[in-house]
Formats: sequence, structure tokens, C-alpha cells
Amino acid sequence: MKSLKRIFIIVFVMILFSTLSKASSSDSFKLSLEPVTNEITPGGTFEVKIFLDEIQVVSGEQGIAGYTAKLDYDENVLSIEKISASSGWEATQNEGAIVANTLDAEVVKERVETAVVTFKVNDNASYGNTTVSIGEIKGTSIAETIDGTGTSVTINVVEEQDPGENPGGGEGEEPGKGENPGGGEGEQPGEGDNPGNGGEQPSDGNDQSGTTGGNGENDQNSSAIKGSDPKYNGSLPYTGISGIIGMAIVVLIIISAVCYYNYRKYRKV
Repeated sequence: MKSLKRIFIIVFVMILFSTLSKASSSDSFKLSLEPVTNEITPGGTFEVKIFLDEIQVVSGEQGIAGYTAKLDYDENVLSIEKISASSGWEATQNEGAIVANTLDAEVVKERVETAVVTFKVNDNASYGNTTVSIGEIKGTSIAETIDGTGTSVTINVVEEQDPGENPGGGEGEEPGKGENPGGGEGEQPGEGDNPGNGGEQPSDGNDQSGTTGGNGENDQNSSAIKGSDPKYNGSLPYTGISGIIGMAIVVLIIISAVCYYNYRKYRKV
């Protein structure tokens, strides 16, 4: 009786194995690799997404419920830090192979992201291109095992740029510094009685931009320059207005004094 039972179990396992390994010759699918970035510096990390793609399954449940695959890369340049499952999937690493399957044990029939692999570039990695590919792919359609194909991506290991090599950087870009002539206070609007730009116009015929204008301490020279310029459309020169007002004040004072003196004189009479 025991021997018959043992024979029955062996036959059942053989039938099950035969069923699992049977699949239509037209069944196929692909695992596509898509890196988040194609350039990375030594010591840095980057992610590569694994997509279940181009699913064409007519046997079994007519879809893919899980797969196993191996990543091929140069271990002198890269190393795997972790493998994370995408939404609706679980993914682990077993003896160098990725094992992924749907959480609900249902097949998928359309393109979907299944896992994300985080790579690190070795600190002593050489600069240049390196390739990451995926192969030895086996998928399952619940009852059938299906061979799949994979893609590869190229990653460029580049030298980290020195921030000091950035042209045009530094203090020279700030207003009034570096190679910007006439910068500083001279570029600010003038103060005092002269509302002009001050230091943007040379004073006394010398190249002293930004030294005499805009500070209210040398309004006379600045006003005289603008008054003598035929293109200047502002008010009268500062010195002319001051002379007229001064003379008028003196005349008024003299007239007032004479009138007051005569008034006092005739009042006594």
C-alpha cells in the first residue's frame, strides 16, 4: 500500500512539472531597463527601473505574474545597494538573481514598473561608459514558464566638476565690483538738489566717474556741467538761480532799511 502511494506521488509531481514547463512557442515578454540618469560621478548612486514590457502570452492565464532574472554589470565600476519593489509588486534578491511577483498573485498583461535597483559607483571607478543589462529571464503565467528577453543601458561615469571652474563666477558678477567701471555709489541716483545720475557723467572734464555725482557734496560742479550741456533739458543752472535770489534778497533788505529809516525820521517831525 505504501509503495502504491509513493508511486502515485511521483507520477503526480512528474505531471505537474511537465505542465509548468509547457508553454506556447509564441509566448514572450521583455524586461526593459530605464535609468533615472545616464551620468554619475564616482561615489554617487543612481536608480534603474525595471519594466515588464511587450507581454504577448496566449497560454495559461495569458499574462505574467512573476519572473526571475539576473543583472549583468562591471563589478569593478558598480555595485548594487538595494532592490525596491514597485507598487503592487514584491521583489527580492536571491543569489544574485532578482525574484519579483505580483502581490495579489494575478497576472498583468500591459507594461508596468516592477522594481527599482539602486546602484553605487565605486569610489575608484574609471571614467567612461559602463553597461548594465538584464538576462537569464524566466517568467510565469501561473501554470506555464515563459522565456523572456531583456535590454541594456549605458551609464557614463564622469569627473566631478570643480565649482571654481565656473566661468564668470565670483565677486566680479556683483554690481559695482570686478570689471564693471563706474560701479558703486556713482551708479545710484543723485541726492540733494541734483536728481540726476551723478557719477555717470564726468565732472570738471576728468575721468572721475562716480566720485563727484550723486552725493550732494559737489552740487555746484554737477549743476554747472548740466547747465552748459545743450542737450540737457532740466532746470536752470544751480549757480544762476542762487545769484538772482541772493541779489534780490540784498535789494529787498536795503529797500526795507531805507523805508524804515524815512518812516522813523518823518514820524519824529
